[in-house]
This record gives sequence, C-alpha cells and structure tokens, in this order.
Amino acid sequence: MRRAVCLLLVMASLLLLPGLARAQSAVAFERLTIELWPDFDQPSVLVLYDFVISTATPLPVQVGIRMPAGAQLFAVARAEAGGLMNVEHAPPVQEGNYSVVNFLVTDRQTYRVEFYIPYVQQEQKRTFIYTWLGDYPVSSFKMVLQEPLAAVNIVTEPEMTGREPREDGFSYRALTAQNLKAGERVALRVSYDSTRSDTSVDRPQPISSLEPAPPFMSFLPWVLGGLGLILILGGGAWYWLSGRSGGGASGRARKRHAAQVDDDVTASAYCSQCGKRAQPGDRFCRACGAKLRL
Repeated sequence: MRRAVCLLLVMASLLLLPGLARAQSAVAFERLTIELWPDFDQPSVLVLYDFVISTATPLPVQVGIRMPAGAQLFAVARAEAGGLMNVEHAPPVQEGNYSVVNFLVTDRQTYRVEFYIPYVQQEQKRTFIYTWLGDYPVSSFKMVLQEPLAAVNIVTEPEMTGREPREDGFSYRALTAQNLKAGERVALRVSYDSTRSDTSVDRPQPISSLEPAPPFMSFLPWVLGGLGLILILGGGAWYWLSGRSGGGASGRARKRHAAQVDDDVTASAYCSQCGKRAQPGDRFCRACGAKLRL
C-alpha cells in the first residue's frame, strides 16, 4: 500500500511539474559525489550518484537525475540503518538527448542513483566522457574514477594525479570542486588500454543491498493463526477419540458394577420359607427350593 501511494505521489509531481529546469531554483545539493567504475562487472561504465539535499531546500522535493542516451538505470535508493533501501520512482522519461529519472526526496539522508553507460572501444583502447550538467547548485562536488584492475596507460582530462587505494582492492582518482552554481558543468574524459576482455569482477555483483529482509513481526499473525488452528484441530481430535474410548470403558465398568451389586444383594438374602441364607448367584433356596425374594 505504501509503495502504491509513493508511486502515485511521484506520478502526480511529474504531471504538476513538467520540466527538469522548473526545480533548479528550489533544489540544491549540499554534497554530490559521482563515481565512475569502468569495466567493473560489465563491459561498460557503472555510474554512481551519491548526494545529500541542502538544508536550504524544503522537503519533500522532487529531484531529477539526467542520464546520457543509452544509459541503463540500475537502482534508486536511500541510506537507512547502515544500508540502502529502494526509493519509489517513475520510469525514466526522454528529454532531448538524455533520459531523466524523477523521484521524491523526503529527508536529508544520502540518496543514490546507479546506472550504466557505454564506452567507445577500439581494439585495446577504451574511451568515455562523462559530464555533470549542472542541473542543481552543489556546495561540495567530487568526481571519482575507479581504475579497472586490467587497465594500463590511464589518461584523464583534466588530469587526476592522486591515487587513493581502498579496502576493496581498487585504486581511485578524484577531482573536486566547491560551490558549483546551477548550469556550471564539470566534464571528465577517460581513456585506458586493456589487454583483457574480462571485467574487474568475475560476475555482476549487487552494489547495494536494496531490499531489506522482511521483519519477523510481519509474519507473526500468520504464525499465531497457524498455531491456533493446530491447537483447535488437535483438541477436537483428542476429545472425539477420548469420548469413544471412554464410553466403552465406562460401559464395561457399569456392567461389572451391576453384576457386583446383584451378587451382593443375593449374598445378603434369606429364604422367606425356611430362613436359610442364600449363596451368591442363587435364585431359589438350596434347602426348601422356594423362590428367593431379592
């Protein structure tokens, strides 16, 4: 239900605000990091946007991220509880030479957009250009390049000289800028050689843990309902079986009790004719043959 409501809000905002430039005056990024991972798990460039909305921007607000033509959207997510969770978004819409993914930002946590873009390949050389188009003002901007494990002769324009190794085993280069205005572009051209056709990792790996495991409490009503049904059925079966077995036993007990009562009564009887005491089971006097009065 919440998913449907969020999607309806996104679609309604798209109808009410029919252009990306309409929100530029209202939206600003406190921080924006664009990471470029060529040949990571596909023969293309994985682009990761991480941004935080400025405190001067009222929330909630619609944000649109422009992607180059041919881009393949992978995920839209937000930081939550040490991980990432899916964010409802409308399907990307075509605007000129770009496609735009629009979604609502409801808090000042880190939001992420991931997509793939193609590069140009000529024999061993790979080349691509990525440009931040300046759709929103940015206080702190960083563009990061992950060096492919099989890459050599890496050249960037502008030049990115610093190399920073991380715990994931990759080396990264960074380009930073401060207080970018709306419409102020930052472009990076990258070329490198690779003698191998494989990617940095053997198979596609999820960059983000986007779907949290369902909490146990959501299944608790079903668990309790199932236990209750089992108890009811089990109790009914026990009652039915115990009633059948109990009836037979009590019937036999009543017969034994009746026979015992008859014997006791006979044993305490005396003949009304001669006065001789009767024995258990007697119906006639053993002395005179008279019928006993039991």
